[in-house]
Amino acid sequence: MSDERFDKLLKKNLESVRTTYQSSAWNRFRKRLPVTGFWPWMLQHGGWVLSALMLTGWMTTLYSLHENQQVIRQFTEKMDLATRPAPAPVVAQTAKRMDTVYVVKRTVVDHRHYYQTEQGQWTTSPTKSPAETSRFSLNNNSRSLRNRVDNRGLIASSKVRNHAGRSLKNKSANRPPDAPNQTAGREVVAPDSAAASTPISLPEKTGSVADSAAAESVSPVVGIKAPQAPVTAAVAPKIRHPFRLSSLHPRVGVESMATLNSIGLGPAVEVFPDANLGISIGLQASQSSTENLQALRDFNEATGQEFIEVYRPYLPAQFNRITNISIQTSVISLPISLKYYVPLRRAWSLFIQTGTSFDLSAYQQVDFDSYLYRQPRRHTFETDTESRFFHNFMLGAGIQYRRPRISAQLSPYYLYDFRSTLNTAKGSNLGARASVWIDLFK
Repeated sequence: MSDERFDKLLKKNLESVRTTYQSSAWNRFRKRLPVTGFWPWMLQHGGWVLSALMLTGWMTTLYSLHENQQVIRQFTEKMDLATRPAPAPVVAQTAKRMDTVYVVKRTVVDHRHYYQTEQGQWTTSPTKSPAETSRFSLNNNSRSLRNRVDNRGLIASSKVRNHAGRSLKNKSANRPPDAPNQTAGREVVAPDSAAASTPISLPEKTGSVADSAAAESVSPVVGIKAPQAPVTAAVAPKIRHPFRLSSLHPRVGVESMATLNSIGLGPAVEVFPDANLGISIGLQASQSSTENLQALRDFNEATGQEFIEVYRPYLPAQFNRITNISIQTSVISLPISLKYYVPLRRAWSLFIQTGTSFDLSAYQQVDFDSYLYRQPRRHTFETDTESRFFHNFMLGAGIQYRRPRISAQLSPYYLYDFRSTLNTAKGSNLGARASVWIDLFK
């Protein structure tokens, strides 16, 4: 048979084969077709735009919480100052001067001077003779001394009064014996009232003190307190306490997740920078469900890649065909979540969470059957696969039940994969998280 005839028969036989149409294969292939318009750019860069929006929302939320804490702290300080008992106001005392008045008992002596005329008569009027003129001058000088009054209220000492009394006695002794009896028939002039009632004062002497009474007569001044400024409540300086891990109220726990095609489990740590705000980070190992494919063609349609090209190092040297392909993928990821708690009752609270999961590494376990001369052979191997570090977003809400040191959480969430990972079609998944937490500090 010629080669040309062989080619025609082979072509005819191939054209006669009509495979059945599979809608699932077309749906997977259609997602990889180029799309015109705005959607190609959205599919290529939509993940970064959404991540930027979520990051902006996180930063805005944290900034708002920080500002609210500052306002609450300022109001608390003002309330502390307002409720603090204020000291009694100190009234500034003005200078007061108080004078001391001393009451001294004294005797007023009525001085009457009698003068003898040339005819031998006694009269109160002074004569014009030189002797009488000198006596009259002396009397006037003593009277002027009596009329002086000290501005400070000084009183004549007993020594001066005794001296004046002795001088009066001497004058009375020098008078004739009948002089007092002869006054009945004579004209008597009333003494000067001012002179009669004026006490005898000590003459002023520069640089000397009359006696102890004069020294004590100076008015004392009451002790005066200096005016004081009103005392205000002293504000204690702010003391910055050292950072302590217990201030973040950390807790550790075990967190599990489940989606439509995978399940995972791992430890996690959560801290609380604010009373109702929590940040959790963990390390999780997840395993996706096994994908079973009958032939190489099914793998090529599902993933858009050639099975022989992807796993050539693990294939046998000779084979006729490959069937019963089974692929299971395991991922080590780093989930990060931001949670906001809303207390409901004493032990129950709601929370809203958002976050992402960073893939650190991925592994695949591949099983398949190869045939050589109709003899089947089973092959199994593990290999590292390319993983996308950042490829999804998570948004969910849940409920928490809290005991003194143990807490339990359950929350459904929505996972959006904006990039294809592990040779699987990208899409959105629904899942749920369950976790148990233990507080590190009481």
